[in-house]
Amino acid sequence: KMQKLFTNLLGCPFDKVGTSAIIPHTPISMIKYWAVLKINFLSAFAKKGDFIGQVLINFIQISSFILIWKYSFNNRTFQGYTLQDTIVYYVFVLFITYATLTTTVDYLSKSIKNGSLSEWLIKPRAILFTEIARSLGEMFFRMIQLLPIYLIIAIITTIIAQTAIFSFQSVLFALIFALIGLFINILLEYCLSLLAFWMDEVWSLKHFKDIFADLFGGKRIPLAFFPPVALSVLNILPLRFIFSVPLEYLLQKKSTANLSFDLTLAFIWLITLLIIANILFKKGIRKYAAFGN
Repeated sequence: KMQKLFTNLLGCPFDKVGTSAIIPHTPISMIKYWAVLKINFLSAFAKKGDFIGQVLINFIQISSFILIWKYSFNNRTFQGYTLQDTIVYYVFVLFITYATLTTTVDYLSKSIKNGSLSEWLIKPRAILFTEIARSLGEMFFRMIQLLPIYLIIAIITTIIAQTAIFSFQSVLFALIFALIGLFINILLEYCLSLLAFWMDEVWSLKHFKDIFADLFGGKRIPLAFFPPVALSVLNILPLRFIFSVPLEYLLQKKSTANLSFDLTLAFIWLITLLIIANILFKKGIRKYAAFGN
């Protein structure tokens, strides 16, 4: 019964239908997803030049934000954020951005559009698990590139401030919520990708989602800077788990008192997105013709 429940939740029909594999239920069956993770991790090295270029561009962008806020703060504290807090926020938002990044729409929507989804359906693995494994493989590649840089930044910042800015607990909670943010982002893009069963192009929706997440998820501006009315709405949306929540725990703007609420809300959103994805997959697969464009 549990296997059937999770099979339905993840949008993977039983193998007798011939559209996907049953959800894995043994450690051995997870090997195929580990293989997908490793393949995407290794293939990411082929584009390491592009990745380094993107990082440099983002650093330039973040530097401009730091200069703007440096002259805006003028040694004041705004909504509990000092100038130091804001600088650290914008420096580490790049790390969180690449930790929670996924390209699910790029892969899955194109596969639905050009008909190559058929190859995914006949293989003995669930599409959603495959996307999670692929995204994790790419994320591990990005972290290997960024971790040494950010370790140096953290050490230099600590020396300048003459005190430890981060605690072990704050770093641990930030990494946990960054992983949760990645899963939420994958599910959001998975749902958007499934709309390709009905639409010729989902790039506009993907672009809108990215802009909305950047602004109201805490990438462009800390959510604490928003008015209280807007903040009360933004605090219940899943977008804040992609950027804002990991950074708030990293900067110790949140404590263990907020932990149960944030974990519960994140779990609710994960389940909700899984149910939505299941509905979209079941209805969309009936329209799929595999002819492509």
